[in-house]
Amino acid sequence: MPRFRIVLALTLSTVCAGCGGRTVYEVRLEPQADGLRRTLTGWREDGQPDKRLSDDELRRLGTMYRERVTPPNELRQTFRDTFPRDLPADLGGWGTYRALRSPLGTAYRYYERLGGAADPDAELFNRRAAVDRLVDLVVGWFDEQLKSSPVRDVVHRFLHQEFRQDLRNVALLAVTLPLENRRAAADGDGPNRRESALVGLAAYAAEHGYFLNDDVGAAWSEFDPKDNDGVLRIVRRVLAHKCGLSPTDSERHFPFLVDARTVQASLDAYLRQTPEFRRKEEAWRARGPQSPDIPPPEPSSLLGDLVGRSFDHVIATSANEVRITLHLPGPPLATCGRYDESDKTLRWTVKLPYGRDLPTYVHATWVVADEAFQTAHFGRVLPADDELARFAELFATIPAARQAEFTAHLKSLEPGDALKGRVRDFRFSEPIDPPTRTAGERLIEFLSQAL
Repeated sequence: MPRFRIVLALTLSTVCAGCGGRTVYEVRLEPQADGLRRTLTGWREDGQPDKRLSDDELRRLGTMYRERVTPPNELRQTFRDTFPRDLPADLGGWGTYRALRSPLGTAYRYYERLGGAADPDAELFNRRAAVDRLVDLVVGWFDEQLKSSPVRDVVHRFLHQEFRQDLRNVALLAVTLPLENRRAAADGDGPNRRESALVGLAAYAAEHGYFLNDDVGAAWSEFDPKDNDGVLRIVRRVLAHKCGLSPTDSERHFPFLVDARTVQASLDAYLRQTPEFRRKEEAWRARGPQSPDIPPPEPSSLLGDLVGRSFDHVIATSANEVRITLHLPGPPLATCGRYDESDKTLRWTVKLPYGRDLPTYVHATWVVADEAFQTAHFGRVLPADDELARFAELFATIPAARQAEFTAHLKSLEPGDALKGRVRDFRFSEPIDPPTRTAGERLIEFLSQAL
């Protein structure tokens, strides 16, 4: 299969990657005195009726939760546990929950990465490296085919410079365009967002002269991946156009791109000489006695590997879905979710990114004031806002013994005209380290301004 057809075939396969059913996870989060209670329910939507998660997936979840709520015969399986701080990687990511307690109230922080890469920069670096190696092979093969041709230098320059940079950009866009899909899905608006990502890639190709007309849709319709000769005809014309040659003379400039079988044989012969393919053959020979039924590697698999490393699962939006509900005592201070005042719940609906994609994050911050304490010692309740959250966060940075000193001082306060002066009377006992001293001064300043 010619290299350009491999790219097209992979693109089409990624478009359909999520079409064969999906996994749905519902997560219910409830703050408790000893941590965040997390209840996860999962099932497969492959048609009617729904299906259970795989045994491997159920075993994996069972290692992360102490309680399996549902009996084994239920289609929708539910797990539950309470987590004081670190959340389980049940959704392929990372999460944390913190309750920052202070005498005035408690600030709560919930963060979670849902799927995606833990090191996005490394993933982008690896994709770019794969793109560069893919282009290196294309350039080397063209150089070999055009070694006696007068157009060799201009074609080499185009492939080595402009084509390389365009393919790098396509790889980057293929990673970032699906972010729009996820945002749209979270807003309940996104049945055609996968196509929007493809149109974005097609628009880039049109802007950079890879289509021979201005109609992006018509340009895409020219590609029939089942028509080898037709694909080669388009490749010849685009190459000629990009290299400043006459598209009508493209067959004369690129005679080795006329017959698909000849292209395949020539490309296979070139790829067999590469160190990567030799390593593949050596690995196959080493496995031979243990795996006699495994056929030898095909040269085209080398290109498939590089295309996969460059573009896998990044054009299509994942079909797998996560629905999170967080129960709160009141509106959050900050969040990327949707708060419903009627039942005091915060909700997210997220398409779960693939493992090498850019991740999706959800978060919420809220604060609960200790109204009884504040009323008893201040005569009123301070606003449960960002300032109170920052107070609780700063208080949490002080060692426990110093927290006790500060709390004891606050408990000695009484409402009245002398309250502000009494607040400023506080001093930590010596010796005291500078960070704790500074934190105490900032806490006093907060109270003085708030009262």
